[in-house]
Amino acid sequence: MSEIHRMAKQLQRTYQGRAFHGPAVEEAVAGVSAKTAASRSTGAAHSIWQIVEHITVWQEAVSRWLRGDPRRPTDAEDWPTIKDTSEAAWQDTLRRAHKANDDLRDVVMALDESRLDEPMLEGMPKVYVALYGIVQHNTYHAGQISLLKKLQS
Repeated sequence: MSEIHRMAKQLQRTYQGRAFHGPAVEEAVAGVSAKTAASRSTGAAHSIWQIVEHITVWQEAVSRWLRGDPRRPTDAEDWPTIKDTSEAAWQDTLRRAHKANDDLRDVVMALDESRLDEPMLEGMPKVYVALYGIVQHNTYHAGQISLLKKLQS
């Protein structure tokens, strides 16, 4: 298996499941209602919903960067205020997050392995570092979601 395939597999595992560390992001949010996702535990900086949005924004950013678009997420995009807390809006958020993971995996699978040691864009980390960074990012936030879910149950 090539390094590109291994990276794509790790992206998928840390988001969709069968991760070594424990629950992946989708496993962590399974069964979470919109009400639970939108509520903030005492002392928590963000809600589960905001964390899912944050994960999505960074997967979308890395996909853009790998395609040559240098736009960085704004602060409002990175940690959004959730205005519509309906169940339908929560399901839309989950669909967008899943799509962002699928899209990033597809962009990675299309990469030439020679790009791994090149900067994503000028002044940015190497592709290899960024891809493993997003895997670590997903893992960190899956754990955070799991803890918030326990605090709210």
